[in-house]
Amino acid sequence: AAAITRDDFGTSTSEAFVNPSAFTSPQLREWTFARIERNPDSLEYMLFYNLSDTTATVTTEFVTPNGLRTVTRVIPAFTRSGIGIAEQGFGEGILAARVTSTQDIVATLTDWDIVVPTATVPRVAIPSYMVNGSAGGGSSVGSISRVVRPSTGVSELSFYNSGNTTANVNILYTGLTPLGA
Repeated sequence: AAAITRDDFGTSTSEAFVNPSAFTSPQLREWTFARIERNPDSLEYMLFYNLSDTTATVTTEFVTPNGLRTVTRVIPAFTRSGIGIAEQGFGEGILAARVTSTQDIVATLTDWDIVVPTATVPRVAIPSYMVNGSAGGGSSVGSISRVVRPSTGVSELSFYNSGNTTANVNILYTGLTPLGA
């Protein structure tokens, strides 16, 4: 197991590494992200690493508040590239993304939530995160081992349906009584 923690924009993020040998080539060519939070106080960056010795064409379909948007990147062999999501003009709200590639890749997302300093309020870091995409286009079955509800705010689950038909999502809660229930 391996992980990385890094500091940017006055805050830290951490991420688990991806073991490409655990996936098939078709799985490494399709990645999904069920939730990307786009707001004026965040900087989101989707990173791709081309695992092959051949140039890859990576196409990302974003589901945005303003409709479906597509962004394409051509990535040389054994090179990384990405998309500055905050720079795409997608609008604010919750986004989802489906990434497809002509070669094997790994796809991750970093979201830095920042506060722009003013004369009376210095720069303040607020939560940031990094997440690996779901290889193979996601899964129809999954589990979450732990959800921590913050003292302020809410915890949310996000689902992305890349199919052409309605998906029924069943959530089975097995555990202690939730706080506040």
